Amino acid sequence: MKMTCQQAFAPAPTPRKLVRRLMDAAALTIGGPVLRDAGIEDPRLANCLIMPLARLLICGTACHAPLLHYEAGMLQKLIDLDALIVRPDAGHEAVFDIRLRGDGAWHCGYRLWLETADAGVWLVPPEGQGRCFLIGKQGIEASDHGPFAHDERVRQQGHARARLLLAVARQGWY
Repeated sequence: MKMTCQQAFAPAPTPRKLVRRLMDAAALTIGGPVLRDAGIEDPRLANCLIMPLARLLICGTACHAPLLHYEAGMLQKLIDLDALIVRPDAGHEAVFDIRLRGDGAWHCGYRLWLETADAGVWLVPPEGQGRCFLIGKQGIEASDHGPFAHDERVRQQGHARARLLLAVARQGWY
């Protein structure tokens, strides 16, 4: 039986404080308005952040993929936004799963890459090759080419900036 959004489904689980801080840091880094109280209108959205201009739903969990894919996917269908799942990761501070509207596939284990504070947020695949996503205040743009154009030094610098930001977020110091 195919479940539709009119049918009941459970909300995303309540994230741990660490995960919530990483969700907040992702939203802050992307920039733009953030709805933190969407659960008032629909309780299924209580543990999520919504960025209406970026057309983005942000969820989070400390569990490994594919956990939370189902719930985030159902919420994504409900409100017709792109979806981002934030997961803490010891090696990279956090990893991200992303799914665009109209794309049934989750892109998992992506790492944050930052050029400068105002140049947008990139999510790049764990292997460094493949589809990349530029997330900004106005939405998500997919690209087959990464932001560092095969320059290892630039790649490492962008990941180092992202790790620093996420390390600060993990501590709750932003």
